[in-house]
Amino acid sequence: MRSTTLLALLALVLLYLVSGALVFRALEQPHEQQAQRELGEVREKFLRAHPCVSDQELGLLIKKWHVPPELVRVLSAMLFLLIGCLLFVLTPTFVFCYMEDWSKLEAIYFVIVTLTTVGFGDYVAGADPRQDSPAYQPLVWFWILLGLAYFASVLTTIGNWLRVVSRRTRAEMGGLTAQAASWTGTVTARVTQRAGPAAPPPEKEQPLLPPPPCPAQPLGRPRSPSPPEKAQPPSPPTASALDYPSENLAFIDESSDTQSERGCPLPRAPRGRRRPNPPRKPVRPRGPGRPRDKGVPV
Repeated sequence: MRSTTLLALLALVLLYLVSGALVFRALEQPHEQQAQRELGEVREKFLRAHPCVSDQELGLLIKKWHVPPELVRVLSAMLFLLIGCLLFVLTPTFVFCYMEDWSKLEAIYFVIVTLTTVGFGDYVAGADPRQDSPAYQPLVWFWILLGLAYFASVLTTIGNWLRVVSRRTRAEMGGLTAQAASWTGTVTARVTQRAGPAAPPPEKEQPLLPPPPCPAQPLGRPRSPSPPEKAQPPSPPTASALDYPSENLAFIDESSDTQSERGCPLPRAPRGRRRPNPPRKPVRPRGPGRPRDKGVPV
């Protein structure tokens, strides 16, 4: 479809809608204004006839006796169904029983099959050649057209009602689900508060190794104070209970701190070489100042 054709159709539809709105305004606006004026006059007459009733009290009384729109919808739907069943189901049933010489069950079967657009074709109205009424078949056609429109509106009303019911059910179920979740969270929090915080699983303890001995300083030289090294805080252990490397690193840091406090730093070997054994501690002399001879008993 060309753009010019589409624009022309759109312009025609808009013109049709605007003209219909103007026509209905011209037809309905005078009657609506007249009804409002009559209602105002009746209200003023009532207030003049009953001076003990104020305007506000009358307004409250009208609001109290105001019919809710839900009730109006229900009543209109019930009247629509009753009048439609009376005009398009019950009355044609008796007419077909009289004109076609059918039983009531056959007439109802024909009415329902025809109006629901099933149309099996086993029963046909107006097919009997003995009928001499020329207006019978046109009336049947008119009834079929109106009945199809009525049943279509009934099915649409039922569909809308089911849609509204499903929405309300979903909203109620959503509210119940939210309340259940809130109640579950509250109960869980109370139970956790009463039971106290759960203790973490105990970690496997590693045996602490003794720190290596401090190398001895020569006797002739005074011990020079070593510069204090900054103690590195031990690395925090991980959440796993079997994290042995982290525990070993923490132990090495603690050993380094101990050696620094004692003033004997831990000797470090060059990379790629084996650390040499520390020298043995010399034997201190016993007695007033002379060493003990091995062969002389005490």
